[in-house]
Order: sequence, then structure tokens, then C-alpha cells
Amino acid sequence: MGKTKKKSAPQGTAEAFARIEAHLASANPAGADQVAGLELTTVVTTILGALPAVRAHREAIVAALPGHPVELLDALEDRALGAWYANQLALHGADVDVTVLEADGQRLREDLLIAAEPLAHRDLIDRARLAEIRGAGGPLHVDLVALAEFYSAHWSKIVGKTPVEKKEVEQAAKLGADLALAVDIQAQLARLAELGDLDTLRSQALALLVEAYDATRRALAYVRWHEGDLEAIAPTLKKRVARAKKAPGEESPLPPSVIEN
Repeated sequence: MGKTKKKSAPQGTAEAFARIEAHLASANPAGADQVAGLELTTVVTTILGALPAVRAHREAIVAALPGHPVELLDALEDRALGAWYANQLALHGADVDVTVLEADGQRLREDLLIAAEPLAHRDLIDRARLAEIRGAGGPLHVDLVALAEFYSAHWSKIVGKTPVEKKEVEQAAKLGADLALAVDIQAQLARLAELGDLDTLRSQALALLVEAYDATRRALAYVRWHEGDLEAIAPTLKKRVARAKKAPGEESPLPPSVIEN
């Protein structure tokens, strides 16, 4: 059985968080029952996965419900990515240790640069690009990602001709991404301390996201009432306890797409 492929982190999360930052204080997670029991990363992946189908009905929502705040639909991606970033801050903010990552990264960068020299001497790799990476003098995480991309681009020509192993190239890419995130988190912590503790920021970001998604689902429930395909377009985030079986003569309950919203 093959290995399960690890999902990569969403891109643009820090930028998205910066765009929703001004709205965090307006969220009230303490009184928001709709976020109780929700797992943030599951919510984020569910909403990001639903976005293409949701956006396909934007014009229909605007036409049928001119008073609906469609800007909440438009804000879904930023709020989802921003919530993911707030979660990373809360999970890793207290124990980020850039020094360990930097020490590992510096060692790996030097190993990859040294191993590249004989390859360049034999014209197996691009000498000019190697010199550019060596002399860039930029952040360590940028060099690591650049070296990973450089080795990957030449791998078919150098495999078996270098002591560098494929796992080291993959490690450089991962370490570069981890280091970039750690440096960014560390830089954000002092600034965000003025907004509140990290757990509160995460709860506020989740509340903002759920607010926008719930409003969008209500609009979709109206627009797609006859088709009855709300769950296929925008799955509910939290299943409620099923209603008891109705007694004879009891009025029919509302459709699941409404009571689960």
C-alpha cells in the first residue's frame, strides 16, 4: 500500500490574516454557539474545498437576494486562510525556536553548496545559477528553497553522481518552509500581543469564518431550495442531533439543509 501524501499548507495565509485583522475585535467567540465543537483545520479545509462551487452561485445569490451581504461570500477565502494562520500562531507561537532550525538549515545549505561544486566543474549543473545562489546573501530559508529547486531541476542528470540524497533535497525544501514560517511567527508575536492572547485571536478568526460561511449557506439554501443540493455545494460544518421520529399528524420538520445550518 502506498504512503498517504501529506497535504501542503495553504498559501498566502499571513497576508490573508493581515486583511482580516481589523475585523477580529468584532467577533464574539465567547457567545458564538455555532463554533462550539468545531475543529479549526477541518473547518478551513471544508470551506476552501467548497469555495469553487459556492462562487459559481454568486451571481444567482445577488440576483435573488439583493439585500444579502455578498461581501461575506467574497471574504470566505481570506477568512479561511487567516483562521488557519491564527491557528498556527496559537499552536506554535509559544515554542518557536528559530535557532535550532537555523543551525540545521545552515549545515544543510553548506552541504548542498559544497556537493554542487564538483557537479558544476563537470558541467552537470548550471554554474551561473549556483554562483547566484551562493552569492545571494539573502535569508537562509530563501537559499534552502532555492537549493532544493536547483537540485530537483538537475536531478535526472546528477542522480548517482553526487553524495547528496533525494531526501536531503526534500529536507531543504521543508526546512526552508518551516524556517520561513517560524521567522514570520516570531516577528508577529510581539505585534499581535497588543490585540490579545493567541487563543482568543484564533477563536475570533474562527468565529469570523463561520459567520461568513453560515450567511452564505443561508443564501444558497434559498437559491437552491428546489434543487435540494445545498450539502453538495456547501457542506454543513456541524451535524446536529437528529430529530425524534415525528408522531402521527405532527408537522413535517424543516429540510436538513436548513436545520443543520
